Amino acid sequence: RGLNQRSVIALMATVISVCAFCVSVYQTQLARRQQLASVWPYLSIGGYGTANSTSQSWGLRVVNNGLGPAIIESVKVGFAGQAQPFQKIVDSLYIKTTRMDSLKTLNYSINEIERGNVISAGSTVEWLSFDLQFSSTPPGEPASKRFLPNLQLVIQYKSLYGERWESCFNCSDGTESVRKIE
Repeated sequence: RGLNQRSVIALMATVISVCAFCVSVYQTQLARRQQLASVWPYLSIGGYGTANSTSQSWGLRVVNNGLGPAIIESVKVGFAGQAQPFQKIVDSLYIKTTRMDSLKTLNYSINEIERGNVISAGSTVEWLSFDLQFSSTPPGEPASKRFLPNLQLVIQYKSLYGERWESCFNCSDGTESVRKIE
């Protein structure tokens, strides 16, 4: 004869329970995504350079444009396609920056970024900066054009929840990028 009324009610209650469970799982996933997005760090690495007849300034900045802090896991530095120790690169830039006979003053600063450092949301780290003042005519090409294209910086970092990313300046394919590491 067909299903009796109690069986139909039981089947409907089961279907409603399964639907409620599916909605609950979906809402939990949405809440988790929102939670992860609320602390997402996003490191941008950019070079800058200015030059006029008596001075030049150039360097690299790391900016956290994300919503949460970036916890540094590793930093790789290279020059002209070769991985090198950070200090060796800085020494090389210091010596090769310009003709020393025209240089009046050279100021540079380095903020070493290393494993365990935290870059808070909205903050900027001046990773490397050079300020040069000349007593005579500076070299024809600004130092930023000679050195920034040859510097490589790759930073791997994570969020408070352990999600991992990598930001790079002058990546192997010649672009700046941020990518999530699975």
